[in-house]
Amino acid sequence: MKKKTVAIMQPSYLPWVGFFELIYRADVFVVYDTVQFDKNGWRNRNRIKTANGSLWLTVPVKASGRPKLCEAVIDNSKKWRKQHLRSIELNYGKCQYFNDYFPQLEKILNSDWQYLNDLNLALIKYFLAVLDLTGKEFIISSKLDEYESMAGLDKVGRLIELCKFFKADVFYEPMGGKCYLEIEKKRFEQANIQLVFQNIESQPYNQPFGNFIPNLSIIDLLFSLGPSAREAMVKSGANVII
Repeated sequence: MKKKTVAIMQPSYLPWVGFFELIYRADVFVVYDTVQFDKNGWRNRNRIKTANGSLWLTVPVKASGRPKLCEAVIDNSKKWRKQHLRSIELNYGKCQYFNDYFPQLEKILNSDWQYLNDLNLALIKYFLAVLDLTGKEFIISSKLDEYESMAGLDKVGRLIELCKFFKADVFYEPMGGKCYLEIEKKRFEQANIQLVFQNIESQPYNQPFGNFIPNLSIIDLLFSLGPSAREAMVKSGANVII
């Protein structure tokens, strides 16, 4: 019998390829938007490539207090949309597949977003369609009624309860979580859940501006490879066995 795999991850702005590789390998993907917004993390920023190396694109957020990610409000007093679109067009405009994806990207970014979460989810759903990943079970934790009963648990306890709720055999986690989850391995074993850590190996492809820079936003892969982007995404995690 096939093992049921669950992945749980916070939504990011213009996520990198590993975010979508998690979704590809999971049967259920939980968008974990009920955790605290981390101001200097990946939730409101990501990197693209320029002639001078990588460049951060950051969505300004009004992060007063300690909002949950689903409550973080965009600071639209700043002209971030224009700057992001201009940077993307300037650095990728000559890529072979730029015109296949930029118009819809531009449309999404120019929409009137108040909450960071809504912007991120709109972008993610567009990329899921482009990468042919729309058949996955896609759950948003802030919309999950049962999550309220897990709120009093510690961080690992909530992850385990989410896995149990979706009857997971495997919890597929980014490598960044290994440092704190591996020491909690027994808790997962007691719940009959196997911990598997993602291990992305990005293969160089023909980016603009010379030397390859790995782990950029998914738009770098799409503008550079077009229809072949999905295959490259799948191969990046091919060394993982579930």
